[in-house]
Amino acid sequence: MVYQQGGYLESYLHSFSKVNAPAPQKFVEQIRDWRVYHFHDTSRFAPVMGRVNTHDQTPLHSNAANLAPFLIHLQENYPQHYHLVVETVRMVAPFFGDFVLAEVADGQTQLRWRDRYSELVYNPSQLSDGTLRFICLAALLLQPNPPATIIIDEPELGLHPAAVQILVSLLYGAAERTQLIVSTQSSLLVDELEPEEIIVANTHEGETILERLDGHQLETWLEEYTIGQLWEKNVLGGLP
Repeated sequence: MVYQQGGYLESYLHSFSKVNAPAPQKFVEQIRDWRVYHFHDTSRFAPVMGRVNTHDQTPLHSNAANLAPFLIHLQENYPQHYHLVVETVRMVAPFFGDFVLAEVADGQTQLRWRDRYSELVYNPSQLSDGTLRFICLAALLLQPNPPATIIIDEPELGLHPAAVQILVSLLYGAAERTQLIVSTQSSLLVDELEPEEIIVANTHEGETILERLDGHQLETWLEEYTIGQLWEKNVLGGLP
């Protein structure tokens, strides 16, 4: 790879013009449509908890800060997708009724919700961390027009083991419509995948080496162990 003292030349791709360098410019435009998502922050003051501009509807922000207006967008323009999000959330949280997405102030809304068996309306802080993260994931992965590439960091955080299985189903469904890259430290999640779908990151002499698993090489191991168990036993690598 060609590089200079200040860093790799790839960092200058954005400066290429469409006329003089159409190929790099096309690559830049594709990268700009990549979206990286972290739904880690579910604290009291997390952006997803607060009020947000009702018109800030798309795309879904990387921290789901605009989740409420994003759901309004689905409710108004893609009702089938909206109802699918609601039904999917109920699979993980049976008590969940529906979202309450009315304005809470002039031009502002908030992610509020209703219990399935009562008319009480709750704030997002009255959801468990795992349930709130799963709502973010469901909205992201079930949207009708996903970005060209979705990158999700540790989607399994706080999820019940049963919810991880549902999450994997959502990942497979989304992967049919977009390029999906997921980083995980969950053996439960990798247990739901095929070996060839897993890339293990290892470090060697200061470098990161990415290696795709080979199901044929693991065939004997997989007669007695799951992929997650092999990872825990350090057969696959991927150590911290």
